[in-house]
Amino acid sequence: MAVSGLSAVILKAQPVFAAIKWAGVCYLAVLGIHSLVSAARGRYDLPDDELITGRAGVAFGGWRQGFLSNITNPKVLIFYIAVLPQFMKPGAAPGWLLAFAWSHAALSLLYLMALSTGLARARTVLSRRWLRRTMDGATGTLLIGFSARLAAEHG
Repeated sequence: MAVSGLSAVILKAQPVFAAIKWAGVCYLAVLGIHSLVSAARGRYDLPDDELITGRAGVAFGGWRQGFLSNITNPKVLIFYIAVLPQFMKPGAAPGWLLAFAWSHAALSLLYLMALSTGLARARTVLSRRWLRRTMDGATGTLLIGFSARLAAEHG
């Protein structure tokens, strides 16, 4: 019954779905055109060196944002409540649970530091003008191609 009800809604709202599909086709075309124009112009803003070298306020702001993101993330709380106790023996001291939690935090810190270092190096490579123009041109061409293909399928 659920399937037949859903198919009835789709049949009744067919023009709405067609309009959404055509809006998607147009949006892909606009994104492709913007990428091609960006590649043709080849003017890119240089990264803000103060943000890269790091001011104290910027560094603390990033730390604060990450901390608030993790502390308010229910998945982290569920991980500590559901997964970590499975590794504990009944009647184990609370210190063991803290050791597991801190080891998870330390491993996460090492992973994120390695990721940040790798991304900072990748940023210097990907900021090269010729590479950005190439990526913008390829992206624009692909987006316009996808748009044309969708238009042909739904036309």
